[in-house]
Amino acid sequence: MKSGPRLDYSDWIDAYLEGKSFATNAPMVTFTVNGQEAGSELKWKKGTLQVTVEAEAESHVPMSSIELVVNGQVVETEKARKDGTRVRFEEGA
Repeated sequence: MKSGPRLDYSDWIDAYLEGKSFATNAPMVTFTVNGQEAGSELKWKKGTLQVTVEAEAESHVPMSSIELVVNGQVVETEKARKDGTRVRFEEGA
């Protein structure tokens, strides 16, 4: 969770309430959609939809891949590097 340059309880709670959090025991995942982080609101004109997703996962526990899932369907899969500790992708649609 991002709460600013210094950990502050009030900022931490505000970020949590804005949906800027997730729980994991591995891997650590960061992602943006059209440059916006989790908890942001995306807006676009009716009939036009341009989405760019950037994601990265790092883990001390080896992983095989990361998947982009849209409406329950896997639309992109990117394999981790050989040691399984890192995977990154950018997908535009």
